[in-house]
Amino acid sequence: MGFSLPKDKFIPNFSKNKYEFIFALFMFVMAFFFKDNSDVKTPEILYSLFVLMSINFFSNRYLKNKTEINLFVLLTITFLNTLTVFSVISFSGGINSYFWVLLLLPVFTIAMSGKLFYLLGEIILIFLGLLLLYLNTPFKNQLLLGKMLIEFFIISGGGYVIYRQILANYRLEEEIINKRSEIKTLIYEVKAQKSDKKYDQLEGKLKTIASLVHDLKNLIAIISLTSDIIENENGEKSEDFTRLKYASKMAANLSHFTLSVTTSDEIKFYETDLMEAVNETVNIIKNDFKINGIRFSFQNTAQKTKIKGNKLFMERALINILLNSKSFVPAKNGTIKMEITNEENYIVLRISDNGPGFPEEILSEIGPFKSTRIDKGGTGLGLYGSYEIVKKHNGIMKIYNSNGAVVEMKIPYIN
Repeated sequence: MGFSLPKDKFIPNFSKNKYEFIFALFMFVMAFFFKDNSDVKTPEILYSLFVLMSINFFSNRYLKNKTEINLFVLLTITFLNTLTVFSVISFSGGINSYFWVLLLLPVFTIAMSGKLFYLLGEIILIFLGLLLLYLNTPFKNQLLLGKMLIEFFIISGGGYVIYRQILANYRLEEEIINKRSEIKTLIYEVKAQKSDKKYDQLEGKLKTIASLVHDLKNLIAIISLTSDIIENENGEKSEDFTRLKYASKMAANLSHFTLSVTTSDEIKFYETDLMEAVNETVNIIKNDFKINGIRFSFQNTAQKTKIKGNKLFMERALINILLNSKSFVPAKNGTIKMEITNEENYIVLRISDNGPGFPEEILSEIGPFKSTRIDKGGTGLGLYGSYEIVKKHNGIMKIYNSNGAVVEMKIPYIN
């Protein structure tokens, strides 16, 4: 499902910059230059400008780390801005005020929502406000009316330009999200090839190769599709570009191992910090979780995290389990939790989600080609591959249900 213009009460990807506060601050300073003007009421205008700065300062702080904004909040901010700006105008000469440009603030804010209905409502409100100021002017003439109309067209035209730019951004975001959706599908879905062979007769070496090819194909798909995203966004320093470079590195390493596994099943082990594998894994998938609205939490209380193992293969195990959880959590309010602790002589990694949990046939035995998503291209290699990796690290992996699926991996640590 692609990205579409917001239709409900929440506006995603809303960006409110600091220019509103800076603009209001500039006008506050400018007010001192007009203090001797008979049309300017001091200190009333300074009070109004201070209120305007405060509204935009606190609204910017509120929206700083938010990925979406409630429409009611946006309309409230816009209305308060509009009311305060008209207060500034009324204290600085009414329809003759030089501070009319401040009306661009609420217009730009509502235009950035991408909602034409509310933009038109704000423009109409401003027109009625300007008209009221004109009608209350003692000396009305055609020149003053023309000035009012020019100001109105500048304000409404500026708002429309911002609105069109936001629509263009939404269309670009829709294309990018569609590409990311393809990545999401390819990360944990591989087309099952129908065969008459009995998979339970496959030798261990063939199982290992099949598992590696499963992961390798996903990584190559990520590289291809992420390149398209970067091309659309025109930014090589993006987070997606970092993911692309790291996925390329993993693909090269897995290809090398695929070639060497025909002569040896051994994994090269060395002393490494398991947290490096955990952090790099989270960095790869966190953007995908964010796009899909999945709440991901991570808690680490382990004091000892050094292991004798292979960081690349531990990353494979973690990615497979996390993406498996992602494919089963609810579309709304999906939650995945990772916990790392020390128990006895082990580092325990526990990954849980609020999905439907493992079915009985999976709980009874973790094996290759056992999947509840065969009709969607699932192979069951992801969970089995993780199980094999943990076993080769002299670890223990078990799965169970507790308000959702839980995967628990125990890897022996070294002092």
